[in-house]
Amino acid sequence: MTTVHKAAALPVPPAAQLTTEAQKPKKTLKHSAGILAIDKEHRTILLVSSLKREGAWVLPKGTCMTEPQVEAPESAARRIAWEVAGVRGELRKKVGTFTEAGKKGKINAYNWMYEMEVYKMEDIWPEQDRKRVWVSYEDAMRATADRPIAQLAIKHCSLSN
Repeated sequence: MTTVHKAAALPVPPAAQLTTEAQKPKKTLKHSAGILAIDKEHRTILLVSSLKREGAWVLPKGTCMTEPQVEAPESAARRIAWEVAGVRGELRKKVGTFTEAGKKGKINAYNWMYEMEVYKMEDIWPEQDRKRVWVSYEDAMRATADRPIAQLAIKHCSLSN
């Protein structure tokens, strides 16, 4: 079982390094970023259909690029918003940096989550095979009940008040 923690402001960890033992790559830390696309007027959050789990709804989230150089989490969040959800907008605040740890407590992933005020929803975008739906705060919590990072991010967004 993976343990999830809310982390203080953390720097972007360095990319994978090679070990001297037989030049096997070290297990790399996973770096991902995501957004909570918010419609403040209607008090709703945008969810997208999951590609891995049929019928599931998720927050737009994906991997930060490490080649040719490490992508800043904010840049990754904007890119992922476009690629995954087909939205463009303004990042209003960092909701949190959440870490995931293995059974022994060693951190194996950093997840940067940002709140985005959407100003444009495109009709054509890279992952347009995904469905999009605007839902209430409560429905977003129910839909992501089995996703600990999404739950933490939603609990820390501006609609949680």
